[in-house]
Amino acid sequence: MDDIKIKMEPKSEESKFELTEAYNEIEQGMEKGLVPKLTDEGTSGTYILRGVNTEPLGIFKPVDEEQFAQNNPRE
Repeated sequence: MDDIKIKMEPKSEESKFELTEAYNEIEQGMEKGLVPKLTDEGTSGTYILRGVNTEPLGIFKPVDEEQFAQNNPRE
């Protein structure tokens, strides 16, 4: 995931720890083959990110997959 830019803005040291922990678990899940899952609802590309135990841990929303965008997977 070195080529992916992640923006995290924690409000406290506790939330910084929790975000880092979730990020690391998502990264491990992706290394084990758990690809982001396109949500069932919506009009643009929104993906569920899962950890190694397949528990949803985050949401990923690519800018180039917004409604009416060229890479939107729903159109």
